[in-house]
Amino acid sequence: MPRIQQKKKGIRSNWSENNMKSAIKLVLEQRVSERRAAKDCGIPRQTLRRYLAKARSGVQFTLKEKLGKKAVLTAEQEKELVHVLLDMERRFGKLLYHENGTQRIPPENIFNVDESGYTSVHKPGKIFARKGKKFEGALTSAEKGKTITVVCCISAVGQFVPPMFIFPRSVASPSGWINEELFEKWFDHFLKKVRPDACLDPVLLILDGHTSHTKNLSVVSKARENNVVLLSLPSHCTHKLHPLDAAVFKSINTFYDEEVSTWLTQHPGRIVTEKEIPELFKNAYGKGGTIKNAVSGFKKSGIFPFNPEIFTEEDFIASELNELPIVADVPHHSLAETSVPLDLGSRELNYQATEVEKSETVTASTTFHVDDIQKAPDVPIKNIYLIDHSTPEKLKYPSDYIIHYFINQ
Repeated sequence: MPRIQQKKKGIRSNWSENNMKSAIKLVLEQRVSERRAAKDCGIPRQTLRRYLAKARSGVQFTLKEKLGKKAVLTAEQEKELVHVLLDMERRFGKLLYHENGTQRIPPENIFNVDESGYTSVHKPGKIFARKGKKFEGALTSAEKGKTITVVCCISAVGQFVPPMFIFPRSVASPSGWINEELFEKWFDHFLKKVRPDACLDPVLLILDGHTSHTKNLSVVSKARENNVVLLSLPSHCTHKLHPLDAAVFKSINTFYDEEVSTWLTQHPGRIVTEKEIPELFKNAYGKGGTIKNAVSGFKKSGIFPFNPEIFTEEDFIASELNELPIVADVPHHSLAETSVPLDLGSRELNYQATEVEKSETVTASTTFHVDDIQKAPDVPIKNIYLIDHSTPEKLKYPSDYIIHYFINQ
């Protein structure tokens, strides 16, 4: 029978601060050996030797050190994190309404913030031209321009917070995009205009998951201090859940392109620069940023009035691609021949499955898409074609694998 070795149970970190003080006192004052003091006080000798070196050097130290890696968060930060997580768990699913069904956050306290970029090179709209004309030009500003970011904010009742412009500058934002520091400045502007600290009910601010929003600790702290609840939308859902994207920005962008086209017509030979963009945006903002569009954006996204059934199964069709099974790779130049039952009178139908590249062509006269023909069980088929080889001609096939059905007269 093999010997079973028992792991010796050590005394690591089983000593107390009083035992360490007593051991240090025995060695330094009573001249007791380190070995004897460690044994009497129940302390590992190497641990006692390390603390004695600190005591003899005069360095201040803590007697009971915590084992393991150093903590990233302090004890106060850990308690605050626990409080936030418990609060989020308590309010999950009950953000807008209380348990009794009454509304927790009124519509005038629900806001949505988002950014949109506006360039000096706009996209010309559609124009009328003679039928059959191959080319028709349209006037635009330049080939390459600068982009200015505009931060907009609306409420569920149609209140608009004055927008903030972000120009490309080397110090604040070289690219002209939003960052943590600039979003914090906008949030201070939001607190000044909305005054959520003076509201009895909390103010809900809906935003996307950009790093300048979600990884901005100073903004999160200011939101807690000023009665603001931050709600970040899931990824790849902002086109449906963002009220600004759903109704407001589309109208503003359309009117902005019209304003740029009008300005270029009235100023021939000149181009739009970043100096003209704020004025052009102001005119478009006045036309597209209406109370009706703001209220419609919240209604279309189902936020207010709250409508969890606003999205149908068709809105989730794109996600079904992730649920399709993975098809095993088919070896190249695979060939399969067999007969398929089909009522063709006295004619016989055979098929041949052959690999065809997208760039290649296949000779055939007439191609029919047939849905009622049985597919080959061992070959992944994307399209089925019925081919009669009486008068050949070249046809392109977009599929990777196609079936040639040969009708034997």
